[in-house]
Amino acid sequence: MSFLTDLNEGNRAEELTIRQLERVYPRATLTHIKEKPSSNNPHPTDIIMEMPGWADTHIDAKWDKMSGKTGNICVEEATLAKGNSHYLFYLCNYNCGSLYLFKTEGLLKKLEALEDSQKIRTIGSIASTKGGTKRPHKIFLIPANKIESLGLLADKTPYDEEWLKAFRTELLGQ
Repeated sequence: MSFLTDLNEGNRAEELTIRQLERVYPRATLTHIKEKPSSNNPHPTDIIMEMPGWADTHIDAKWDKMSGKTGNICVEEATLAKGNSHYLFYLCNYNCGSLYLFKTEGLLKKLEALEDSQKIRTIGSIASTKGGTKRPHKIFLIPANKIESLGLLADKTPYDEEWLKAFRTELLGQ
């Protein structure tokens, strides 16, 4: 694995997310933002969804390719604490292409409460910041089979066979 490989997979996951959102919200205009992180905006929005009568919705798309092996979905504390997005849209290899939509408002507090009650666990990680300095942050490990029962989902989006085929081909290489 390399940074470039991960970046390319992330971009493909964002494109797949846009396709899914277009299917679920056919009246929406979706814009793929390809802004790189900077010191002014360390967690830029991936997608902006505009729909008549709605405020613009900022979406952060994540691809968790290890979820199929671990059974967990990893949510980085830094994404929630510093991010500008209203929603996180997770594409997971768990259960062959699961889609999870989380509302970011209040999610960090919910995850911390679940950690305190030992319903989920965390691991530490080192995140590089601009200039090469490193700072620790938490990664929440959420059991994928318990996301719904833990009350974390904003929405479940069903996928069709065409989208699932694209997911398998473009991200899983099957």
